Amino acid sequence: MIALKRRYVIITSIAVLLLAAASWALSRLYVSLHANLLAMLGLTLAGMLLMGVMWALFAIARKQTAESEARHRAMLEAMPDLMFRLSSIGEYLDVHAPEPARKLLAAGTRIGATVRETLPAQQAEQWQMTIQRALGSGTAQSLEYVLPLPAGERHFEARVVPFGSDQVVSVVRDITDRIETEQAVRESERKFRAMFDQAVELIGAAKPDGTLFEVNRAAVDMMGVDPATLTGMKVWEIPWLPHAPESQAMLQEQFRHAAVKALAGEYVQQTHIIEGPDGKTRVLDFAAGPVRDEAGEIDFLFARSHDITDRVRAETDLRASRQQLRTLSRRLIELQERERSHIARELHDHVGQALTAAKLNLAMIEQDSEEPAIEKRAQDGISIIDDLLDEVRTLALELRPPMLDDLGLVAALRWYTGRQAERAGIEADFRASASGWLLDDEAASACFRVAQEAITNALKHADAKTLVVELRAENDECILTVTDDGSGFDADRATQLDPDPASMGIVGMRERVSLVDGSLTIESKPGVGTTVRASFPLHATNPRQEAEKHDESHKSSARR
Repeated sequence: MIALKRRYVIITSIAVLLLAAASWALSRLYVSLHANLLAMLGLTLAGMLLMGVMWALFAIARKQTAESEARHRAMLEAMPDLMFRLSSIGEYLDVHAPEPARKLLAAGTRIGATVRETLPAQQAEQWQMTIQRALGSGTAQSLEYVLPLPAGERHFEARVVPFGSDQVVSVVRDITDRIETEQAVRESERKFRAMFDQAVELIGAAKPDGTLFEVNRAAVDMMGVDPATLTGMKVWEIPWLPHAPESQAMLQEQFRHAAVKALAGEYVQQTHIIEGPDGKTRVLDFAAGPVRDEAGEIDFLFARSHDITDRVRAETDLRASRQQLRTLSRRLIELQERERSHIARELHDHVGQALTAAKLNLAMIEQDSEEPAIEKRAQDGISIIDDLLDEVRTLALELRPPMLDDLGLVAALRWYTGRQAERAGIEADFRASASGWLLDDEAASACFRVAQEAITNALKHADAKTLVVELRAENDECILTVTDDGSGFDADRATQLDPDPASMGIVGMRERVSLVDGSLTIESKPGVGTTVRASFPLHATNPRQEAEKHDESHKSSARR
C-alpha cells in the first residue's frame, strides 16, 4: 500500500514537470511568433490538448492506484495474523489486527505506542533486539515469545522484515495450538519410550531393507550387546549364539527368512531355541510383521520376541504330570477291576457255597425234625438264606459280571439294562448295532462302567420311568448313549472343575473315558431328562480273539 502511494506521487510529479515544460515551450514560441496569430492559435490548441492528455493519465493512475490499494487491503484483511510496522525504537507506526486476532493484542497496543510500553520487560527486550538484528543485517529475523493475556498464556511466532533503513514490518502468528500439540507429542513419545524400554518382551524395529534402527532394553540385556552395535545390523545378523557357530548360522538363516516374508507383507510367527550370554538355553516366541504408512506402503518392520522358557518348562512338566496321573489312574482302575473280579469270585465261590451248604443243612433239619417249631425255624432260615444268596449273586454280578468277560460288552449291557429295569419296575429299551467291531478289554470295561453309572443315576436320583440304552458303531468309534425321562439336573454345574460330592460319579465316568482316549458329553436340564453320550475308539474284530473268547466262555459255563 505504501509503495502504491509512492508510485502515485512519482506519476503526479512527472505530469507537473511535463506541463511546466510545455508551458515554457509555448511561451518561447509565442515570443518568436507573436506576429503570426494563426501560429499562436495552433500552439494554444496544442497546449490544451497536451493538458487533457496529462489529466487523463492522472485519472488512470489514480484509478489503478485505488484498485491496487483495494486488492491489497482485501488481501490484508483476509490474513488472520497480526501485522505491525515499527520504527527502529519499537514504535508502532501501523497496526493491522483482524477481528479474530484482535483479542491477541497486548493491552495498549496502538499507533504511537512502543513495545516497551505494551509488552512485559523480557518480551519487549526480545522484540527490540530482533528489530536491531533485522535492520543491522538487512535480512528477515524470527522471534518466538510467550505473552500472558486475559484469556491465558499464549505462544507467538513473529517474522520481522526490514522496511527501509529505519523501519520493520512484522507478521505475528499465534502458535499456541502447535506448541501444545508438540508438547503432547513429546510427552506421548516419552511415555512410549518408557513402556518400550520397560517391556519384558524383546522388541525391535527395522527398515524395509531389514536394518535395525530401534531396540528396547530387554533385547539389549538378552543379547548382551551394546545398543549402538545392534542398531545398523540386519535382523538376521544379530549374534544370538556366540558360542555355537553352526547353530548361529542356522538361526540367522531362520531370522533372514522370517524377515524377508514379513517385509513382503506377511505376518510371521516362529519359535526359536537360543543360547543367551549367560550360557543358558532359552526358548523365544518370535513374531514379525510389516507396519504400513497412510499410502499402504511398508514403512518399517516391527518384531518382538517373548522369552517363553519358563512357560515351555511348565507345560512340559504339566504334560509329564498329567501323563503320570493318567498312568496312575489307569493302574488304579485296573487294580479296582481286578479287586472287583476277585471279590465277585469270592462271593460266588465261597460265600455262595457256604450259604448253599447252610441251606441244605437247614433243609435236612426240616425234613428230619418231627417238631413243628423246629420245622418253622428251619423254613425261616432257608428263606433268609435264599434272600442272602440273591443279594450275594446280585452283588457279585454288579462288581464284575462274568458275561462281560465271557460273552462280551453287548450281552453284558443287555443283561444289566433288563435286570435293572425289572428290579425298578420301569420300561427299558436296549439297542445294539456294533457287530463286526471289537473294543479292547480296557475300553469295554470303561463302556460298561459308564452305562452302569448312568443307569444307576437315572433310577436312583432322577426317578426315571423310561430308559433307552443304545450301542452302535459310527466312524471307527463305538457310541454308547443312555437316555432317560427323569427329573434331570444342571449339567454345567455338575461338570465344572470343582464339582460337589454328589457329582463325583460324573467325574469318575469322565476319567474312565479319557483313559481310553474316548470322549463324554452329558446333556441335561432340570425337568427334561438326561442324555449321556460316550464314544470309544474301535478296532476291527480279530477272528482268533473271537474264537478264544468263545472257547473261554464255554469253559466258564462248564465250571459254573
